[in-house]
Amino acid sequence: MPNNRFALLRTFVLMALAFLILYVILYTTIERARASKGPWKVLFASDGVSAPFLTIEQPGMNIAGMKIVFDGKNSPHTNASHSFDKMREVPFDLPFGTATGTCKFQELNFLPGTVVITVYGHEIQLMPRLLTIDRTQEIAWKQDRIIHLN
Repeated sequence: MPNNRFALLRTFVLMALAFLILYVILYTTIERARASKGPWKVLFASDGVSAPFLTIEQPGMNIAGMKIVFDGKNSPHTNASHSFDKMREVPFDLPFGTATGTCKFQELNFLPGTVVITVYGHEIQLMPRLLTIDRTQEIAWKQDRIIHLN
């Protein structure tokens, strides 16, 4: 009888150890895949004279220099960036301030995820496959593209 208890205990310990090793391997693999492409990076800029603009970058997907210019809008001098890498309770203010910039939605389980912001009354949705503006315009990601909004 004592040998059976020892064998049962040994089997239990070996199974627990095997599950622990499997868990650690799966967890690190999923976390690495989740963060592999990195977050959306958005620069909010204005020199106080010309129209304010956003510059969108996502290095993991080779998106750089995508600029959205808000023609006819005013903003004090701003040069702030935001990286959408951590979940926060939405809505929250963006660097242009409460009157002009808010993050309405973010889903960041697998980066870069999906982010919806409103800036100067325009809804801008950042998704890996495309950019949407005001739910009506679908725009393909292109390097150094400039989009003008009124």
